[in-house]
Amino acid sequence: VISTPVSGAMEALEPMSGGQAPGRVVHGFSVDAITGVIRDLLHDTAERRRMSIAAETRARDRFDFERMLSQWEAVLRGGSAGSDET
Repeated sequence: VISTPVSGAMEALEPMSGGQAPGRVVHGFSVDAITGVIRDLLHDTAERRRMSIAAETRARDRFDFERMLSQWEAVLRGGSAGSDET
């Protein structure tokens, strides 16, 4: 994912505990800034692969079905989505 810092992109694309980010946030909305990142990634197969693995890990960790179900159940019980109540 390549994004500008909008709609939660900074949170979604923040580096993980190992330091690898699942995407890139482009600071600035200029065509040159965005195309520069795209151009860099087009030529860096290893970085694209690392980002792909990080994105898959992030999605699995944050959006696993059981985790999402537990969070919804907590909200419906009057808790918060971040609580680990069971």
